[in-house]
Amino acid sequence: MTQTKLSKKRYRDPEYMRAGLIYGVLGGFAFAVCAWGIGAIRLANASAGYPWLKFTVGVLLCVMIGGFAGWLTALADNGFVGTVAWFLAGISFCWIASHLPFEGMTYLLNRLDPQLRALHYPYPDNMDRRMVVVYILSVLLFTLAGLLEVNILDAVQRASTRFMRAATYLLVVPFFALAGIVAADYISQPIEDPLIVVSDLLVFNQQVKSQKLDPKVIAEKHYRALAPIQTLANRPYHLYLSSYDPQYFDSFTVLIDFSGQWAECTVLVDSVGNCKPGNPYSNPNDQGLIDALPTPTFIPTGTPTDVASAAEQTVLTSTPAPVIISLPKSLDNAPRYTISADIDVANLTFTGHSSVRYTNQVDSPLDRLYFRLIPNGQGSYGNGRLDVTKALVDGKPTPTQLSQEDTVLEIELAERLLRGQHVQIDLDFNGQIPVDFGGQKTPAGYGIYNYSDHVLAMADWYPILAVYDERGWNLDFPSKIGDSVYSETAFYSVDLTLPKDVIVAASGIQESKQATDTSQILHFETGPMRDFFLIMSPDFQVDSQVIDDTEVNLYYLPGHEQSAGQALKVAADSLHIYNGKFGAYPYSELDIVDAPMRNASGVEFPGIVLVADKLFDTPDNPSFTVATAHEVGHQWWYNVVGNNVFADPWLDEALTSYSSSLYYEIQQGKGAAAGLIDYWKQRYQTLLEQGKDDRVTQSLSHFESLNDPGVYGGVVYTKGALFFDALRQEIGDKAFFNALQNYYQAEQFGIARPEDLLNAFEASAGRSLGDLYLKWLYTP
Repeated sequence: MTQTKLSKKRYRDPEYMRAGLIYGVLGGFAFAVCAWGIGAIRLANASAGYPWLKFTVGVLLCVMIGGFAGWLTALADNGFVGTVAWFLAGISFCWIASHLPFEGMTYLLNRLDPQLRALHYPYPDNMDRRMVVVYILSVLLFTLAGLLEVNILDAVQRASTRFMRAATYLLVVPFFALAGIVAADYISQPIEDPLIVVSDLLVFNQQVKSQKLDPKVIAEKHYRALAPIQTLANRPYHLYLSSYDPQYFDSFTVLIDFSGQWAECTVLVDSVGNCKPGNPYSNPNDQGLIDALPTPTFIPTGTPTDVASAAEQTVLTSTPAPVIISLPKSLDNAPRYTISADIDVANLTFTGHSSVRYTNQVDSPLDRLYFRLIPNGQGSYGNGRLDVTKALVDGKPTPTQLSQEDTVLEIELAERLLRGQHVQIDLDFNGQIPVDFGGQKTPAGYGIYNYSDHVLAMADWYPILAVYDERGWNLDFPSKIGDSVYSETAFYSVDLTLPKDVIVAASGIQESKQATDTSQILHFETGPMRDFFLIMSPDFQVDSQVIDDTEVNLYYLPGHEQSAGQALKVAADSLHIYNGKFGAYPYSELDIVDAPMRNASGVEFPGIVLVADKLFDTPDNPSFTVATAHEVGHQWWYNVVGNNVFADPWLDEALTSYSSSLYYEIQQGKGAAAGLIDYWKQRYQTLLEQGKDDRVTQSLSHFESLNDPGVYGGVVYTKGALFFDALRQEIGDKAFFNALQNYYQAEQFGIARPEDLLNAFEASAGRSLGDLYLKWLYTP
């Protein structure tokens, strides 16, 4: 009876309802501080744009909702009402927490800043799964706070001092603060972290300034990512989240305002992948918009220009631009090929001259050099020829000798070539192109050195320098089942004289064209590439798309108009995905070519890939998509990061095969990627049942000795891809992709070895992975 009278006495008591209002306001404020306030401090310290905007809006909404729930509970003076009121308030808080950073910030930034009005933050596909955790924990805490409000307000009423009243109110803070922390961890922090990562790298850059850094530090910090924007990187800046992968929420782009000049950096997990100048959202009609900096590129001939930077980068310029990133100084001494050739399409012959500047970059003195005449190995090159008719060393005739069935040309040097010394080799050469894959005599002909259906393909049509490494000169005989090009990164300047009516796709970019009544002379320049490929046809049609500052060109044949659009989209999407997952594609062009092929679905070359014409005939066949995504992936694993394709064919092929599953995963969903992986598992299971399993790490010659190409594909491509899938599951996405980015950065334009990749995964995971490596790589 006494308690009932007390309740009736407190009903509509202004002081009691004010206490309920304070309770609710304090709870809403505590939630907002933990959900967005701590993040706002981090963003402000990182020089993010509008760092307090999300907190300001969030705290106003939460204080109003919390104040109303607290006041309503005090008004009813009933624990059940308080439970219901705070349950509903908890749902409202969670909804705000999950939508304010996305739709809310899109709306606010679009209206506050004209230069950001094109920004759009889509609601992430996986946010619903995250919100299950947030809703369950937060609503539980809010409901408990509502159930306790009447008791806490009673204690406040009984408190004898202001200090005791304040201390009693603070009892509510842990419930709301913990709910805010959960919301921050699952929702806000993942989109704040990329800004922190970019800011940390910019701060590091400003601290080191012009100091010379250890290469390990450069790789660990991903310092080379700043090279394209190095001239801006020391200016004051503001950061804005630009975009992100809405499906997996693991790759982001960050927009940087350098006091009116802009740049954009990609971030994967917790590492900066690549940066580039310019603002993709700028409108040239807007007032006061950005003056984009010219993209650093290179001059293919002469001495590179040294640019002072902490990373010891070389920036070279030319127009148009073969490359879109800055180049490491280690390429200063890369081989430089200057080639001219006259191609007689009617007779399928060619004559040419090659001048190669070679610098010894090894400690051993060299008394001779070796060039590979790969087409003479026939096999996948058909039954054509490549012959050298004259050789000069620094302008003087020199003895030469052929070996390995005319696939190796030995050039004797007049004097031993010491480390750092260079020599110029001039070679006259000519060749014969096979017809229709070389006929039945060479059933392994792929169509890469071939003429069929008015398409002339010329792979490795000039003498290529052999690689000298710790094993000495690598003079392996060209392969019949795998790749045959093991070469160092080099620069190419190529002049081609051709019939007037052919359309040419080639490595690098076409810088000029001179035409006569019957012929055309085309001049090509390349960035750092491992070889130079060209293909031509009078029937080619061309479609293009620009993505990530790279022009993707599709050369397709008549009758393939419908499938051409699909091929172009797959190639462009793959390039964009791999840019985010691995690091920046370094060139301004990527060519995809529809070509007659046999015994291969596609073949990769630097800056250009072939996809078999028969796949264009059936665009709905998954092999069409897989082959395109696979060959694009080789631009990262084979071209930029090289490896010995004879000793370690798995190092590029297995990783590239797995890379194609990332296209499916990100572009079509995890279900599509799981379908591809299940196919690989079934294919590998068949291999096991047939007793044909083998070590992934076997050499190419080992697989050739088995006389069963299916084993090579099943083990290297399929089992190798399954290894990377198992590895990713073992160490998690963060460590997996961080390792790939570190590997890509550290081994750019070099020749990687298996231990480089495997050590990168162990370093990223922070533990030994020997048992996993033994199971998948070293055990049949």
